[in-house]
Amino acid sequence: MLVRDFMTKRLRCVEEDEPIHTAERWMRKYKIRRLPVLSKGKLVGIVTWSDVQAALPSIADLTQTPQQKLHIIENPVSLIMSKKVLTVHPDDRLTQAALLMAENKVAGLPVVDGDRLVGILTETDVFKAFIRVLGVSGRSERRVFPFDRGNETIREVLDRLDAKLLTVQSMVTYRDKDDGKRKLIVWAVERGSAPRKSARAKKAASGGS
Repeated sequence: MLVRDFMTKRLRCVEEDEPIHTAERWMRKYKIRRLPVLSKGKLVGIVTWSDVQAALPSIADLTQTPQQKLHIIENPVSLIMSKKVLTVHPDDRLTQAALLMAENKVAGLPVVDGDRLVGILTETDVFKAFIRVLGVSGRSERRVFPFDRGNETIREVLDRLDAKLLTVQSMVTYRDKDDGKRKLIVWAVERGSAPRKSARAKKAASGGS
């Protein structure tokens, strides 16, 4: 799994000399929480919703005149952006990018190829990727099995599934933090079961009545 396969390619960016209120307006309009900051087409920083909110003056603040507040929101984004930006390459593994995000407690990573910004990888992109890869769906059944039994194979573990005829969609192992033992998680569906229809699909099938 590569970053390029899951990153967001339709980017919203802001120039470093644009005013803070422009960044705030775009974040509200497009419902995003971070904007890459560019200078002559090159990535020079990133500004987040928290950065913008911390910089904007409070309406209830009576210590500042309207003129002072206007001056603050007209300040350039470059004054509040983070200049040390963690980035990833489109050909980096998604697992590496996810680990980088977790270790540094960031919710988004600009994706750069040389000097060119080509996308952004957000925590939502990562969540969607792992859901897709694991094959998890609304009709999946999740089963957890102990997997610390010497030379027991996955096939032998799967033989312990109940009497239902299940089709395995995906499997993953992990070490339980409580007992320290390795477990096998299996997502499976009953064979021959049809995908669940959404409310919209059901309405269309019934002629919209």
